[in-house]
Amino acid sequence: MSPVKNLQIDSKADFSPLSKHICANNPQLPNRRKWIKSLSSIGISAAISGLSIPFANANESLKNDLSPKTPKSVCAESLFTIIPPFGVNQAGITTPETTDAIFVAFKSVAPDIETLKTLFTRLTNRIVFLTQGGTPAAKPNKNYPPSESGMLGQYINPDSLTITVSVGATLFDKRYGLISQKPIELIDMPDFPNDALDTSWCDGDLLLQICANSKETVIYALRDIIKNTSQYLVPFWKIDGFLPSKAIKSNTTPINLFGFKDGTGNPSKHDNSLMNQIVWVGPNSKEPSWTHGGSYQAVRLIRQYLEFWDRTPLKQQEADFGRHKGSGAHLGKTDEFEEPYYAHNQADQITPIDSHVRRAEPRKHGRHDAKLLRRSYNYSLGLTKASQLDMGLIFVSYQSSLQKGFIDTQNRLNGEPLEEYIKPFGGGFFFALPGFRENEILGSGLFKLL
Repeated sequence: MSPVKNLQIDSKADFSPLSKHICANNPQLPNRRKWIKSLSSIGISAAISGLSIPFANANESLKNDLSPKTPKSVCAESLFTIIPPFGVNQAGITTPETTDAIFVAFKSVAPDIETLKTLFTRLTNRIVFLTQGGTPAAKPNKNYPPSESGMLGQYINPDSLTITVSVGATLFDKRYGLISQKPIELIDMPDFPNDALDTSWCDGDLLLQICANSKETVIYALRDIIKNTSQYLVPFWKIDGFLPSKAIKSNTTPINLFGFKDGTGNPSKHDNSLMNQIVWVGPNSKEPSWTHGGSYQAVRLIRQYLEFWDRTPLKQQEADFGRHKGSGAHLGKTDEFEEPYYAHNQADQITPIDSHVRRAEPRKHGRHDAKLLRRSYNYSLGLTKASQLDMGLIFVSYQSSLQKGFIDTQNRLNGEPLEEYIKPFGGGFFFALPGFRENEILGSGLFKLL
C-alpha cells in the first residue's frame, strides 16, 4: 500500500476567526488570550486560519477593533470561551462538562484509504474553525447554497465547544487495510445480562461527541460537519444529552434524572499522573504506537423507568445507590466527598454490599477500583409506545484499558438492585483518537504508518 502523504491542515479552509468580534473586557477571555499568545509564540499566523492579521498582533486588535454590533449582554456570558482543539490529547475528555451534548455515530462510505484521509483532513478543518469561532466565508453567488446554516447569526461564538472524534472496531476491517493497527481491546459492544440492545442504536465506524454550553451551538456544529463530510459519512444513530445548567455554572457535580449526583467518585482530572494511569493509553502499553494519547470510550444508552422510580421510597432509592440523595454523601456521611465506611461494614450495617457505588468500586484495593473517568449526560427522547417517559442516561466513560475500566466495572454491577429501574438499549465501544498539533490532522499518527 502506498504511503499516505500531505497530513497538513488545508490552508484554504473555509473559515476566518472571531478575533474582531469579542468583548475585550469579558472575564471569560483569559482562555482565549492564553491560546492566542501561545500560538503567536511559535509564529502561527494567517496561514492556518485565514486571519487577516498575524496572531502576534491579535490581542491589540481585539482592544482596538471590536464590532459595534456585539451585544453587551453577551459579554457577561461564556459565549466566547475557547477550548483549544490542539494538544497531546483531544479536548472533551478531561475538559469541564457543558450543559449540552450530541452523540452521533456514522458509517464511513469512503471507498479507499486516501479518501478516508481526505475525510479526516476535512473533519479537522471544521473542528478547528468551529471550536475557535469566527465569521463564515460568504458565498458571493446566491445561485449556490450558503456556506453554513446561518442559525447562529453573523458570528459563530465558540461557546466552550469541543468535538471529540472516536473510531469503532468496524473501521479496522478490510476496507482500508487498517486491521494490523486496530487497538488491541477494541471490539463491538457485547450484550450484558440486563441489556436489550437495539442494533439500530449500536456501534458505528466513527462517533462524534459534540459538547457546548447551548443547544444551538451543538446543533450548528453537527449540521456544519454533516454538510462538509456528507460524501464520506452517513449518520447512523444520534442522541442529544444535557446536564443541569445550575451544576455547570456552579462547578458542582451534575445530577442525573434519578435525582442523584453523577460523577462524585471520579478520579481528579487535574492529577496528570492519575489520568495517565487511568484514562490515557501510553507508551508502556502493548497498544499500537499511534494510539498513545488516545483513550477507550464506552457509551451506554440507558433508559430509566422514571415513573416506577418516582414511586419508590427514598430509603430504598438511597440503599440502591449507596448515597444520600440530597448531599451525594456516602450513607452515614454528610459530605459528598467523605470516604465511606466500607472497611467496617461487611455486614451491610451502613452501605449495602450490593448497592451501586459499592459494586462499582468496592475499594478492595484502595481507591479507583473502577479504572475509568465518567462523563455522562441525561437524555430525553419523548414518550415510549406505552406512553411512558423515554428518558435516561447517556453513560460515557474513558479509560486506558477497556477491560480494566468499563468491562470489569460492568461485570461487578451485573445483577445489582438498580437494574430493576434501568434498561440499556444502545451505545458502543470506541477509541478516542489522540490529540493533534497545529498543521496536523486527527489520526495523523495512524495514517503515517500506512
